[in-house]
Amino acid sequence: MNSIFDPTLLLQITCHDPDEFQEVAIGWDIDHVQLVPGNYRINVDMIHTRNIQFSNITHCIGVQERGCIPPGACAISLPTLLSTYPLYCCGRILQRDECLASMPGDEFETFSNGGINYFTIVVDIDLLNKEAVRLTGHPFSSLVRSQRVTIKKQDQLRLVHTISTMMQELTHYPHHLTTGKQELLEKQIVEQILLSIRPPSGKKIKNPNRLQAASKAEQLIRQHPRQHLNIQQLCSLIGCSTRTLHLGFKERYGTTPGHYARTLALNAVWRQFRSQPQSRTVTEVAMAWGFYHLGRFSSQYRQLFDELPSVTVKRCRGGRA
Repeated sequence: MNSIFDPTLLLQITCHDPDEFQEVAIGWDIDHVQLVPGNYRINVDMIHTRNIQFSNITHCIGVQERGCIPPGACAISLPTLLSTYPLYCCGRILQRDECLASMPGDEFETFSNGGINYFTIVVDIDLLNKEAVRLTGHPFSSLVRSQRVTIKKQDQLRLVHTISTMMQELTHYPHHLTTGKQELLEKQIVEQILLSIRPPSGKKIKNPNRLQAASKAEQLIRQHPRQHLNIQQLCSLIGCSTRTLHLGFKERYGTTPGHYARTLALNAVWRQFRSQPQSRTVTEVAMAWGFYHLGRFSSQYRQLFDELPSVTVKRCRGGRA
C-alpha cells in the first residue's frame, strides 16, 4: 500500500484567514466562508501516519466549508461536546448519532452558525475496506448512507477521547514511527471506528438470553483484545440490551465486560514484557495494546501486578524474572 501522507508530520495551525489555512492544509481542497460577524479563527492539530490523518479542528465562529477530501481516502468526522451549535451536512442537520463520512469522489458541504469542534479521521480507502470486509464481511461503503454513518453518541465521545489521548501522547513520544508500528496503530484505530458503526439495517435481531450474550461478548473481547470493547459496543454487535449483558456477564464471569477486556489487555502487556523485554519500550507496548493514556495505564498495571510496568521490564531485562 502506497503512503498517502507524510508520517513525520505534526502540524499545529492557528489561522485568521481562510486562504492561509488552505495554503498549509495537507491534502485538502477546501473553501471556507465566514457566516457570522467576528474574528475568523481556526485551530487545527494534525498528526499523520502513512495512511491516516488525525485532525482536531476548532472553528471559533460560524463557517461554511465545501470541497473534496484527499484522493484515495475517506473522511469521518466526529463532533465533540464542545460543539454547542448544530452541524449541517449536505443540506441536512447532523443528528445526535450520526457522523459525517465522505467517500472518494464525494463533494462535501458543511456549515454551522456558531463555533464548532470536531475530530476528522482521513483513512486510506483500501485499508478501510480491507478491515471492514475482515470484520463485517462487507466493504465500508455498505455502512454509509448519504455521507453519514451511525455511531451512538457515547461511542463517538469514546472515539474522540481515544484519539485525543493518542494525539497528546504522540506529541511527546517520537512519532517517526517505523512502518510496522504505524500499521499496528492504523489497524487499531480503524477497528475501533468500524466496531462502533451500527449497520444501516432495519432487520431485528433475535435477542439472546443473558448467558448466551455473555458468552458471545467474551468471544468478541478475545477476538479484539486491543480494542477494550465497552458494553454498548458489545450490545450493538450482539443484539441485546445492556442490562441483559451486564447481568449475564456478572453471573458467568464475576465481573463487567469492560473490566474483563481491560484485564485481558493488561495480561497481554505483562506477557510481552516478560517474553520480549528488549524489543520495545513501555510506551510502545502500552499503545500497541490500546492503552493511549499512559498515566492511567501505569496505575491500572500496578493495581493488577503490584508493580509499575518499568519495574517489570527492568527485572526481566536483568534476567531475574
